[in-house]
Amino acid sequence: MRRNVAFLVAVCVTATLVGGTASAARDPVGPVLVVADDVPNDVRALALDTWDRFVNAFPTRRACMTPVSLRHAWEFPDRAAYDPAERAVVLRVPGTAPNLRASLVHEFAHHLESTCAAHASLRRPFLIATGEAPNSAWFDGREWEDIPSERYAEAVTVYVLDERPSHLRVSVSSEALDEIERWATRP
Repeated sequence: MRRNVAFLVAVCVTATLVGGTASAARDPVGPVLVVADDVPNDVRALALDTWDRFVNAFPTRRACMTPVSLRHAWEFPDRAAYDPAERAVVLRVPGTAPNLRASLVHEFAHHLESTCAAHASLRRPFLIATGEAPNSAWFDGREWEDIPSERYAEAVTVYVLDERPSHLRVSVSSEALDEIERWATRP
């Protein structure tokens, strides 16, 4: 028994030294958020809690959620950003907990759309639910608010948090939320 405990402690210490704190320490078979070592502890706790909430909101999509990393920046032009090539979220801090949480969920939504091939099956119903043409380009729009990918990420924020964040920039219809829930909970 002692040998198993010592081994487990060694693995956890090694994982922390190599890649920061990971949510896998709490759910070793689920999707993983790797938090950079220099992320402040309060932001780390908020991010890991938000990731768990996000993952739990998409129970039938857990298998296609690849690991994502989180870094922070004290100065950044946006509240947050997702880099699909790096599979990384950069979060501007400081910020209020509700704003940080909403920004994280928004970027986690982009991670899901970028790494989960099954996401393609959500796009047409989501476009129809938001009043867009079903063949609209997913990543194009005149303004940020017109880009379906951004409207989707904002809708996911409402879906996961079960409330409208104060800084939400688009309207989110109940039909759009229904499509997200259907995709998130049905195989």
